[in-house]
Amino acid sequence: MTARDSIDELIERSKIAAQKLGLEATGKHRIELNQKRQFEIKNPATGEIKWSRLSHLEFGSNPWGVPSVDDQLDRVKQYANELGLEATGIQERKTNARYFEVRHPDGRTKFTTLRNLQDQKNPFGKQTLDEQINDAKAGAKARGLKITGKFQLQGKGNRKIFEVVTPSGRAVHMQLGAIRQGFAPRISEEEQLELASNYAQKMEISTTGKTRRSDSGATLFEVTNGVETTFSQLSHLKLGQNPWQAPFKINKTGYFYVYEIIYKEKKFLGFGVTNNHQRRHSDHLMECRKEGAKIRRIELIQMHGAKCLELETSIKRLIKKAEHVEIIGFKTESAPYADELLQKIKEKMEIYLEEETGN
Repeated sequence: MTARDSIDELIERSKIAAQKLGLEATGKHRIELNQKRQFEIKNPATGEIKWSRLSHLEFGSNPWGVPSVDDQLDRVKQYANELGLEATGIQERKTNARYFEVRHPDGRTKFTTLRNLQDQKNPFGKQTLDEQINDAKAGAKARGLKITGKFQLQGKGNRKIFEVVTPSGRAVHMQLGAIRQGFAPRISEEEQLELASNYAQKMEISTTGKTRRSDSGATLFEVTNGVETTFSQLSHLKLGQNPWQAPFKINKTGYFYVYEIIYKEKKFLGFGVTNNHQRRHSDHLMECRKEGAKIRRIELIQMHGAKCLELETSIKRLIKKAEHVEIIGFKTESAPYADELLQKIKEKMEIYLEEETGN
């Protein structure tokens, strides 16, 4: 991958993350002195522009909102783990910032800021290369990967990407932070084509075997519905996003809904947003019948599309580590049923409805 390809992929990721928040990434980016790369984000409701880091967007942080302490703690855990540290959950507010306690593997503890952890600044000092590799070995072993110790330099910052060998014997390069977090290595194009074909078949469309690059460098797969062809990203196919079905329009009237789902003798809650709740209900019924699942809609509210998407994003944060159902339409918008979770969803719905009506 070239440095340019890498930047294009970051831009594409910023656009996807911003869209999930009901925002628009313009494609512009900047790096200020001693800062991480930031992306220009536009609020379609107001036309206002702000700058945000990719990590913030992908975490679900809206630049026009203030993250809660719990959200900050979740981020601290993520970035501390990338440095081979453990977040204890202890935090304190000082005059200029909030500080979080992290623990070194040898038992020492120190307080540091979320910003320092995001910038990969280890409060215990810089690790040697051997220490970084040793910290990453546990994550590699969990994935059946082997770190060879060889590395390449990537991009203007000469970031090290390390060679790892997959269980099939294929050599790929990954960042140590990604290995530590247990991320899987990039799969080959043949494997991507096979996955694209499987995902497409579930939507009763098919792949042609052709691929091309988007303007931002992402790989697109050609699919057909038997009448016409178009291109789609693998991530979109995985989520069951049919290219011939209308996307959610945040500037139109939207609906947020909640379903009770019986799937494989387990009870789940499913939720989502749509501009046409009758058609979406029919789609959910069809996909659930294919998997032998039963559903019952238990909540439905109408709001501005952007508010619906904000509500959905806030609920996804509640269930980000939960088990999901493998049914198109609910693959990331579902969680095991619990009265407490349903009550939290209802409370959030009430808050957003009050904001919508101004009461």
